[in-house]
Amino acid sequence: MKHSVKVDIFGHDYILKADTEDGHIKRVADLVDQKMKEVSLSTASNNVSNIAILAALNIAEEYLKIKDERDRAEAKARDLTQLIDSNL
Repeated sequence: MKHSVKVDIFGHDYILKADTEDGHIKRVADLVDQKMKEVSLSTASNNVSNIAILAALNIAEEYLKIKDERDRAEAKARDLTQLIDSNL
Protein backbone atom coordinates (compact mmCIF):
# COMPACT_ATOMS: atom_id res chain seq x y z
CA MET A 1 0.00 0.00 0.00
CA LYS A 2 1.36 3.41 -0.94
CA HIS A 3 2.08 5.97 1.73
CA SER A 4 3.46 9.51 1.67
CA VAL A 5 7.01 10.43 2.63
CA LYS A 6 8.22 14.01 2.95
CA VAL A 7 11.77 14.61 1.71
CA ASP A 8 13.99 17.63 1.13
CA ILE A 9 16.00 17.76 -2.08
CA PHE A 10 18.18 20.76 -2.83
CA GLY A 11 16.20 23.01 -0.50
CA HIS A 12 12.77 21.99 -1.78
CA ASP A 13 10.28 19.82 0.06
CA TYR A 14 8.60 17.00 -1.84
CA ILE A 15 5.88 14.60 -0.80
CA LEU A 16 6.57 11.24 -2.44
CA LYS A 17 4.19 8.30 -2.57
CA ALA A 18 5.92 4.97 -2.20
CA ASP A 19 5.39 1.28 -1.52
CA THR A 20 8.79 0.92 0.13
CA GLU A 21 9.94 1.80 3.62
CA ASP A 22 10.36 5.45 4.57
CA GLY A 23 14.05 4.92 5.30
CA HIS A 24 14.71 3.67 1.78
CA ILE A 25 12.92 6.60 0.15
CA LYS A 26 14.82 9.02 2.39
CA ARG A 27 18.14 7.38 1.40
CA VAL A 28 17.24 7.80 -2.27
CA ALA A 29 16.29 11.45 -1.72
CA ASP A 30 19.49 12.04 0.27
CA LEU A 31 21.56 10.63 -2.60
CA VAL A 32 19.84 12.91 -5.12
CA ASP A 33 20.28 15.88 -2.77
CA GLN A 34 23.97 15.07 -2.27
CA LYS A 35 24.59 14.73 -6.01
CA MET A 36 22.81 17.99 -6.76
CA LYS A 37 24.90 19.78 -4.14
CA GLU A 38 28.10 18.29 -5.61
CA VAL A 39 27.10 19.42 -9.10
CA SER A 40 26.16 22.91 -7.91
CA LEU A 41 29.63 23.30 -6.41
CA SER A 42 31.37 22.21 -9.61
CA THR A 43 29.34 24.17 -12.17
CA ALA A 44 28.76 27.85 -12.77
CA SER A 45 25.08 27.26 -13.49
CA ASN A 46 22.48 28.25 -10.91
CA ASN A 47 19.67 26.76 -12.97
CA VAL A 48 18.06 24.04 -10.84
CA SER A 49 16.92 22.08 -13.90
CA ASN A 50 20.46 21.98 -15.30
CA ILE A 51 21.84 20.93 -11.93
CA ALA A 52 19.20 18.20 -11.63
CA ILE A 53 19.98 16.86 -15.12
CA LEU A 54 23.72 16.82 -14.45
CA ALA A 55 23.12 15.08 -11.12
CA ALA A 56 20.89 12.51 -12.85
CA LEU A 57 23.60 11.88 -15.44
CA ASN A 58 26.18 11.36 -12.69
CA ILE A 59 23.89 8.93 -10.85
CA ALA A 60 23.13 7.06 -14.10
CA GLU A 61 26.85 6.79 -14.90
CA GLU A 62 27.59 5.34 -11.45
CA TYR A 63 24.64 2.93 -11.76
CA LEU A 64 25.72 1.67 -15.20
CA LYS A 65 29.32 1.24 -14.06
CA ILE A 66 28.18 -0.90 -11.11
CA LYS A 67 25.72 -2.82 -13.32
CA ASP A 68 28.48 -3.58 -15.85
CA GLU A 69 30.78 -4.79 -13.05
CA ARG A 70 27.99 -7.02 -11.70
CA ASP A 71 27.26 -8.41 -15.18
CA ARG A 72 30.94 -9.27 -15.66
CA ALA A 73 31.08 -10.94 -12.24
CA GLU A 74 27.95 -12.97 -13.00
CA ALA A 75 29.40 -14.07 -16.36
CA LYS A 76 32.65 -15.10 -14.68
CA ALA A 77 30.71 -17.03 -12.02
CA ARG A 78 28.74 -18.85 -14.75
CA ASP A 79 31.97 -19.71 -16.59
CA LEU A 80 33.58 -21.01 -13.41
CA THR A 81 30.46 -23.02 -12.55
CA GLN A 82 30.48 -24.59 -16.01
CA LEU A 83 34.19 -25.38 -15.67
CA ILE A 84 33.63 -27.02 -12.30
CA ASP A 85 30.62 -28.97 -13.58
CA SER A 86 32.57 -30.22 -16.60
CA ASN A 87 35.37 -31.51 -14.35
CA LEU A 88 33.10 -33.46 -12.00
